[in-house]
Amino acid sequence: MRSVLSPLSSRPRAAAPLNATVMATLLAVTPLAWSAADPVRGATLYSSNCTSCHGAASAPTNPLVLNARNASSVLRNAISTNRGGMGFLSGLSEADAADIAAFLGNSPGSVSFAGTAVGSSSAAQSVTVRASSALALSTLAATVSGDFQRSGGSCGSSLAAGGSCTIDLQFVPGATGSRSGALNLVHNGLAAGVQIGLSGSGTAAAAPLLSVNAASLSFGDLVLASTSATQSITVKNSGDAALSFSSLALAGAAAADYRLSGNCAVGSPLAAGGECSVGVAFSPSALGARAATLNIASNGGNGSVSLAGQGVAQPLPAVSFAETRIDFGNQTLGSSATARSLALTNSGNAGLSLVSLQVSGPFSLIGHDCGASLAAKASCTLQIGFTPAGIGAASGTLSLVSNAAGSPHTVALAGAGVAAAPQLAWSPAVSSLAFGSGTVGAALTAQTLTLSNQGPGSATLTELRLSGAAAADFHLEGQGSCSAGTVLPAGGTCTAVLGFVPGAVGPRSASLDVVSNGNVPGSVALGGTGVAAPAPVLTLSSRSLSFVREGSTGSNPSQTLTLANGGNATLRISALTLLSANFGITAGGSGACAAAPFELAAGQQCVLTLNWSGNGSSEQASLVIASNAGAAGETITLSASQQASVSNQGGGGCTLGEGTASRDPVLLGMALAAAALLWRRRRAAPSAGAASQGGR
Repeated sequence: MRSVLSPLSSRPRAAAPLNATVMATLLAVTPLAWSAADPVRGATLYSSNCTSCHGAASAPTNPLVLNARNASSVLRNAISTNRGGMGFLSGLSEADAADIAAFLGNSPGSVSFAGTAVGSSSAAQSVTVRASSALALSTLAATVSGDFQRSGGSCGSSLAAGGSCTIDLQFVPGATGSRSGALNLVHNGLAAGVQIGLSGSGTAAAAPLLSVNAASLSFGDLVLASTSATQSITVKNSGDAALSFSSLALAGAAAADYRLSGNCAVGSPLAAGGECSVGVAFSPSALGARAATLNIASNGGNGSVSLAGQGVAQPLPAVSFAETRIDFGNQTLGSSATARSLALTNSGNAGLSLVSLQVSGPFSLIGHDCGASLAAKASCTLQIGFTPAGIGAASGTLSLVSNAAGSPHTVALAGAGVAAAPQLAWSPAVSSLAFGSGTVGAALTAQTLTLSNQGPGSATLTELRLSGAAAADFHLEGQGSCSAGTVLPAGGTCTAVLGFVPGAVGPRSASLDVVSNGNVPGSVALGGTGVAAPAPVLTLSSRSLSFVREGSTGSNPSQTLTLANGGNATLRISALTLLSANFGITAGGSGACAAAPFELAAGQQCVLTLNWSGNGSSEQASLVIASNAGAAGETITLSASQQASVSNQGGGGCTLGEGTASRDPVLLGMALAAAALLWRRRRAAPSAGAASQGGR
């Protein structure tokens, strides 16, 4: 009895396993890929040497080999021990013995399955079990381990002599990568059983993958009830299987303020690699921030996009006066108080139309720089005067009629007429105070004013008031002695200490006024200038340099570049980078720049000398200068070229092309002319001698 095990095919297939008859034919004519020996040749050798004792090659009757995987060693042992008289085969070569062993025990060592997606099953492969004609198999049992399973076949627990049956196997990977297992076969004909290794590779299952090209959309400010332009989001299936949407929905407190459009839709799957779009429009229903979320759910994962917008009111103008009440204090009858300035600002977000400006009581509108309209956030200044009409308190109103809500807007005016009042004055007299220029946000040196009471009688200070467009940039410091409630006797003084912190770049102005029961001095105009913080400025003598070499053996050409600090802070050159190895920086020289990093003080400059050592016909490169004057750095374009040399070695003319004076055409012509002149002179000399003798 012997056992024969072999897979029908090492490739997955959908067809049913081959039957036992076909299997026997294959074994008889086809070498098996899993054996190094030749079982077909072994069948021939068996017929020549073994049939007399063990029966025909088609059905051996004597159980010569009991374990398919050690058939060769069993055969060699039987020959060497002359088992059953087999010693006469001792002359067989190792190759002959191996081929006979392959014929008798042609069991596969392993069965390999093609790559299979995780969670799915491969095509079945079949292993045939055949019993010899001499002995039936009983207690036949097959077990499978690893990511493999029996999927059918005809083998039961026994097999008649000469019969065959099949075991069908499938690969069901539980994870990606290499997977292994075994088919274990035992029966009464094998002492140790047969184990066939099983292997396959698990591959990732095809799956869709949702990707969205934006995490958020912002619609900015939008007037209530209006609708924004539609913004689009691209949704892509980055996977390798169809993607189906289960939901495209808006969520959040202001979800109703957004509208969806586009061609992404539930029921419209996206093929692998396909794209669709979701359009979103915003229409605010309330003021303030309006937030929502677009949620996209699919079988390829979920995505969300944050939506933000701001609902704003219809643009409207708004009136804002710097003061709601102006008190001129006491003013002697028959005289006019110093005019007071009042700032008017359109604090809305639409143009303000000024219909009329009127002042009542003993007050007057001396002038203003307001036009017929005032743009949003713009300001203008009104000048208000007071001339008491009698002794006692006086009141009035400044009234502005406009297109702003709440019109007319008013400012209360107050003052008092007195027969005689103490006179307050700045000592020394001053009408303006200049603080000069200073960095925005930094305090300048405080300045002090002295206020004196020139009598008659005492004066009580009601207020020291700062007003004007940039009043917030100026302040009264605590160390001054003038304050509300201060009583100055005749001849008494107090001080006002003023500070200035520029709030913006450019001219900044305001006014200081005194309110008292006495006659007050005129307004003091306060002024200063805000300047930006010091910064370096890199200036260059050129932004492109050209290098030209005459001939291939000429010297390396060089060019200079001047770097200067045109700013008002130290310039630091952190790096000089040449983007070609053929360009270099020459060290040293008068006024040369130091090696980077180096610094240039404000107004300082240095010279950078560059050279080109390339030997090609032309080259383009760049010099990048990194500094604290700009985050991106400065780039200088460098261009270099090599020109053919022109030689002129003749006597003033061009050469014949070989650079030799002996072949210069100008020299040759001059030599011929000189020879002709000498020849003519020699011919003329005898004639002249004969003429002289005839004369004597």
